[in-house]
Amino acid sequence: MMYLFNDFALDDQGYELRFSGELRKVEPKVFELLDYLIRHRDRFVSRDELSEKLWPDVVVGEAALTQCVAKARRAVHDDSSKQHVIKTQHGRGYRFVAHVVVQEKRLPIDPPPPVARRPSVTVKPFFQHGRSALAHAYFAQHWPDGSLVLFGFVLTLATMAFFKPAVVPSGLSAQVAAVERRTALPEQAAGAHDLQRPEFLSSKSPEASAYYLRGADAFSRFAPETNAQARQLFLHAVAADPQYAAAYVYLGWTYLIEWDWCWTHDPWSLEQALAFAHTASASNGTLPSAYVLMSRSYLLKKDYERAHVAAERAISLDPACADCYLMLADVLAVTGQAPRAIDLVYQARSLDPISATDYAAVLGQAYVLTGQPELAIPALHRALIRNPHLLLARLHLALAYSNLGLEKAAKATLVEGLQFHPQLSVDQLRARFPHQNARQRERLLLNLRRVGLE
Repeated sequence: MMYLFNDFALDDQGYELRFSGELRKVEPKVFELLDYLIRHRDRFVSRDELSEKLWPDVVVGEAALTQCVAKARRAVHDDSSKQHVIKTQHGRGYRFVAHVVVQEKRLPIDPPPPVARRPSVTVKPFFQHGRSALAHAYFAQHWPDGSLVLFGFVLTLATMAFFKPAVVPSGLSAQVAAVERRTALPEQAAGAHDLQRPEFLSSKSPEASAYYLRGADAFSRFAPETNAQARQLFLHAVAADPQYAAAYVYLGWTYLIEWDWCWTHDPWSLEQALAFAHTASASNGTLPSAYVLMSRSYLLKKDYERAHVAAERAISLDPACADCYLMLADVLAVTGQAPRAIDLVYQARSLDPISATDYAAVLGQAYVLTGQPELAIPALHRALIRNPHLLLARLHLALAYSNLGLEKAAKATLVEGLQFHPQLSVDQLRARFPHQNARQRERLLLNLRRVGLE
């Protein structure tokens, strides 16, 4: 088993303790103590039990165990005053109290499914590595510098021309136009720097990188069947390179979106997403995208404090990471700080103008939560043109229309969304809506029920 906690990974099969991917040398007795406490973390373990486990058939003084516990605490950045990892309770013993994610060390792998080898621009499911790194990494191998920006700009214009503009009810045209101008792509696209980010490709295995890029291609199609294909490809990537942090991140996203988008009702998928986020951070503690995934996973589990900490950690690792600010914006939006969330979305847009439409879903949600539905509508339409599968964007669009008294438009929006999520129900959303304020969450669900969601 692999036990993940606080950027540490304890491997009870390989007899290793790692911190942010780096191997930590610990004495055998110290490792055995950590391993025993983490496996019995549901209870306090007495000093006598620990002594019998660590020194069977040997009589040792109490000082030996006390010293071993002190060394174990130092190994995991804890001490007797903090007790964030190992807690002492006099008369009962010691207990491992840090949050632990358990992961099977060896991942089951099926034969890789065939995926068409064709260039594809990676569309973000919700958040992703900064600057659409997967698409950049792919195109950087086949296109000269500068051509990616031109291609992306032309593709954006073609997409906007292909889709008919959303019909906006009368009376909103001027407000919608103002927001469209504010959220539109700039006339001059951002420069083509950082097209090839080496941390997203394996430095140890070209085979792992090949699986990773094929997995990104399948993942970008956002359908249950292609998501399953992507998962198998990412599993092959980490099998070829067990320290491939970026592949663990995307592997986690394949589990997270199937829960977030109601493709499954098994919360195990959310646990797996969090487990792979911790695995990625243990393999490479400097990868911001690992903490973005971790933050989103904690947010969906309604663990708001850890979600906030992980988002802040991502920003501290890369202050120019647009997706990191977007993740923090999402945390703030559902924890009663929607006005600040709006500012962060525009900060993300200034860092990465090319991906501005990807951020429209969070912006629209924040406008709904701040009581500005007329501003939410154009942003949410823009998000759905880019990715019609975005469940929360469609739900918040229905809520925006409903808040304006446009019940017919709200019902039509919801009906269109149910084509992608036919089994969706209010009870399922109650488990998925991450809003911290329970009254606010129930009010949103009540509005959705009023416009037709059963």
